[in-house]
Parts: sequence; structure tokens; C-alpha cells
Amino acid sequence: MIFPHQIYRVTSFVLSISILSLFSSNLTTALDKPSISRKNSYLFTQIERLNSQQLSNSARIAHNFKDDELLIVGNPTVPRLPGEKTPQLLPIPGAEEEAKAIAKIFKTQAITGNAATETAILRKITQAKIIHLAAHVIELNNSNAIALAPSDRDDGWLSSADIQKLHLKADLVVLRAGKTALGKITGDGVMGLSRAFMVAGAESVIASLWEVDDMAMSFLMTNFYKNLSKNPDKADALRKAILETMKKYPNPEDWAGFISIGLL
Repeated sequence: MIFPHQIYRVTSFVLSISILSLFSSNLTTALDKPSISRKNSYLFTQIERLNSQQLSNSARIAHNFKDDELLIVGNPTVPRLPGEKTPQLLPIPGAEEEAKAIAKIFKTQAITGNAATETAILRKITQAKIIHLAAHVIELNNSNAIALAPSDRDDGWLSSADIQKLHLKADLVVLRAGKTALGKITGDGVMGLSRAFMVAGAESVIASLWEVDDMAMSFLMTNFYKNLSKNPDKADALRKAILETMKKYPNPEDWAGFISIGLL
């Protein structure tokens, strides 16, 4: 799908991260010292370097933001599924702590729990430069939806169709999906939501193609934003966060599934 308001470049670095999960669970040591995986780790660092050099100024994020340019959402109170009397999704406590930690980095407030209603999010989302959504993502009525807190004005489900109708100014959207007992979050589902944000005007989207351990995801996301607050190069911030996560969580399932769309 081509989005006419975007200038496109292939970001091979992040897409290649998923491929790395096929090689070895010992890539952390392969990056630091010679080993049988040296060839793979060399390719990994070369890809990183090429992408970093090719970044344009338009792919960088400004250091300073006004409060209304930041939308950090974590662990919304879960809505009921259609036809159900009680919520079927569990809270994501790690996502809430993560959102608060990210908000602290940027000196703003995270929106969590009952406050994270669909109405409240839609009120802020069109002005935000950075959008971080740490919530459940599921397939709903043959579409994909983000689970936000319900209110008397909405049901809490922000669907791909809803997102596509927005007019966003976002430099970056991060989709941090939580685990759900209702079935796997598919790569197609995440990609569908990512495309919806791009159609709505987002410059870039970062997401995970599969469910990731809550603590590992929080560690990676917090480090990503710490890096981003020091250096507005999104690709370099993500690269460093993934390398840091690999050291603490060596299982490729915890860091190898991240993708990006658009300018990184």
C-alpha cells in the first residue's frame, strides 16, 4: 500500500532483526567476541551502520516537546468483548509501569487505567508527535483493535477503521501489545494497525510482530525512549535498546520481532 503523503525508504535494519532470530540465541556474545556466528554478527553491525548513515533530518525527532505533543498510554482498564458481561482480558501491570517511566523521561504524565478511555485518547492523539500505546491488541469483528478503557461515550475499542479516519501529526507511533489469553496476536494484525496509523498520517510506526514477555518488553521500550531523549535518531535509539535487551534477555523471542514502517 502506498501512502501519498509519505516519502518512503526501506528500513532494512529493523526488518533484519526478525531474521536474526533464525541464527542463534547467542548473538549477544557474537557481537562482542569472535565465534562461529561472527559472520552473522558482522552483517548485523554493517546493516546498522548503513541505516544510521542514510538517515535524513526528517527521520529524526526533536528533543523538546510540549505536553500536548506527547501521548503515553499504558494498561488501560480493559473493555468488555461484544456479547460478554465481564472483561475477558487481564491487566498489563508492566505496561503501566513502563508508560509512567517513559512519561517521566519526557517530563509529562502517562494516561493509564480508567483515564485511558477511547474518548480521552482520541482527544489528544491528533496533536501528538509521539504516540505510545501499551495495551491489548486483538482481532475483533474481522478487524484489529486496541483495547482502551470504556466510558459512557464509547465501548473502548479503537479499530483500524477508526484509526484510518484520523489526521495525525505523529513523528512516531509505538504499538506495544500485551499478551492475551484469547489467542495469539498475529503479525498480520499488528501490520494492519501499523498501516492504519500510516494512512492516518504517522511518519513512522514501531511494533512487535509477536507477543513478548511483559518485563522484557518494558525493559526494551524504556531503554528505547531513554536513548531517544538523548539522541533523536530513532534507528540508533532502537538499535541500542535491542542490544541492551539482548544482554539481559538473550531469548530471541524477546527482542527479534520488532518491525518499523516509514521513516526511521
